[in-house]
Order: sequence, then C-alpha cells, then structure tokens
Amino acid sequence: MKSGSSTESSNAFHRDALELAQQKIAIFNTCNYFTREIQNDGTNLLVKRRHILVRAAHPINKRHQVTVHGKRYEYNYSILMWNLHSHGRRPNPAPSLWLLCAPIENLWLVIPGRVLKGRLAAIIRWPSGPRCKALLKWRDRWDLV
Repeated sequence: MKSGSSTESSNAFHRDALELAQQKIAIFNTCNYFTREIQNDGTNLLVKRRHILVRAAHPINKRHQVTVHGKRYEYNYSILMWNLHSHGRRPNPAPSLWLLCAPIENLWLVIPGRVLKGRLAAIIRWPSGPRCKALLKWRDRWDLV
C-alpha cells in the first residue's frame, strides 16, 4: 500500500477514534462511574465482559434543492453515517453497545445494541434532521458503559 492512500488514512482515522474512545472511558473510570478493564481488538472494546463496537464518521456535505410554488431553493447540510456491518454482514456476536462517534463534531453516541438491532447503518442529518433526535438522546450516555 502506498503511503497516503485513502485506505491508510481511513484506518488511521478509525484508530484515532478508538484511542479517543478509550480516553473517554478512562475519564469516567477516574470519576468512579465504573471500573473496567479495556481490551483493544481492532474497532472492538471489551469493557468488563461487555462487547462494545466503535464506529467513526466523517461529516459528508450534501447539496439539496427544493422547488416551492415555482421558486427553487438550494441549501447544504451535513450527513453523518456509520456502517454497522462489514460487507453486508452484521457483527457476530452482536455488540452489547455501539459507540458511534464523529470526533470532528465532538459527537459521541453510546447506544445499546438492541436499539440498532437489524440495521446496517445509522445515518443522521447534522446538526438537525428527522432521525437526529432519535439518535441524539444517546449522546454522551457514558453511564451505559
């Protein structure tokens, strides 16, 4: 693989997100919210026998146009998308928790596995949108870890 390739930078981005996740969990550990042993395996964390999958997202800028009463309106918005699968297959075993993050936006969603059961992706229009509120209720829910 040549240096500077998109795959290499994507891997570095996910590695950095995983390190940030470990730091966040460690902060709560020092605050006595919980005491956990963290083991790192790719994008997986094992925290006191709880399987946590970490996924990171870059904001994607989208252009949208609408015509109302013959007048055209254009606007831009950002989308955050996390893949919850690998080549169409969901992780097996299913995680206890998903840790979805967008480090650039300082967004951390700690979501129970049952909430995203059966979904292949989690997508929100950032900073607002129809699905945003449903997922944002899980923002910074470190008490679940």
